[in-house]
Amino acid sequence: MNQVVFWGTRGSLPVALTHRDIREKVVAALTAANGKTFKTRQALDEFVDQLPFATNGTFGGNSACVEIVGDGAEHFICDMGSGARPLGQAKIAKYGVPNPQTYHIFISHLHWDHLMGFPYFAPMYIPGNRIVVHGCHPQLEASIREIASQVHHATDTTGQAVTAAGQAEKTIGVLADAVGKIGDIFSMRGIGKLWKGKSDLDLFDHLDRLGAEAEEGSLTFANFVEFDSLYGHPRDVAGYARALEWFDARAGAFLAGLRPGDLAIFTADHGNAEMMFDPGSNQAHTQHTTNLVPLMFIGRNAQLADNGALSDLAPTLLHMMGLKQPVEMSGKTLLQFKS
Repeated sequence: MNQVVFWGTRGSLPVALTHRDIREKVVAALTAANGKTFKTRQALDEFVDQLPFATNGTFGGNSACVEIVGDGAEHFICDMGSGARPLGQAKIAKYGVPNPQTYHIFISHLHWDHLMGFPYFAPMYIPGNRIVVHGCHPQLEASIREIASQVHHATDTTGQAVTAAGQAEKTIGVLADAVGKIGDIFSMRGIGKLWKGKSDLDLFDHLDRLGAEAEEGSLTFANFVEFDSLYGHPRDVAGYARALEWFDARAGAFLAGLRPGDLAIFTADHGNAEMMFDPGSNQAHTQHTTNLVPLMFIGRNAQLADNGALSDLAPTLLHMMGLKQPVEMSGKTLLQFKS
């Protein structure tokens, strides 16, 4: 054994740090840094590393999930609390797909907080991976199946775009390139490779490169989350404006680089910025909205439907790629191509 990694340590329920918790850590770090200067990032990192763990780290968070890292090629995991989700993401980021791996999962007992991460462990959905579950409880398999069925809506019917990627893989052997949170949202099904970054700027760099390298019939799926997480929920109007400016410039350059036959769609899965203030409460409106969102199609002469729903995106993608819509899809294509 080389290392033990605690991906989750809480009991019962996963809990995030509160605003007060984070504030106290920031105050403690700034107090310790008072009077010091840091001329390089390395010097700053060294200072942070020597701070007490209560300041530079955290306890708790996700529920129980512990990884035992050894010298061999196989992976060993103890319990599958909510920490299994970031563990799975880290494994995919490190090893990529397709790259078959073997995961040995040891379950200590059948309490919900030790099993709740099973449906969100993305490597389970990647063809070729081998998942071996170890335990001494007669009801182990039944308990895992029950957990999976309870959150079925979050792992199997995550919208029809998963089915679109899966249908592309099934019918023409195409695995989608995913940028940002797409791999996490769709449990990596139908996705060949996942590209992440520290910011939306990094993600757009990936999109530019993938667009330039895209082969005929390929599918690239990108998600830019900072409009929501950094500016939408905090209602940072000035930040939103700056983000829109750089995104507008980058999107224009991306579209200018489309080749004959390339097709692109820009849309959103919910509203946010169009309602920054709630006149009813006289406060900032920090939640998603259910207002209509725009959809822009670029690349071919087509008639776009007057309205639609999120469930129409996958049929539209399949129609764009010339693939048949599976019967389980309830949506409809939003495009009719003109000759």
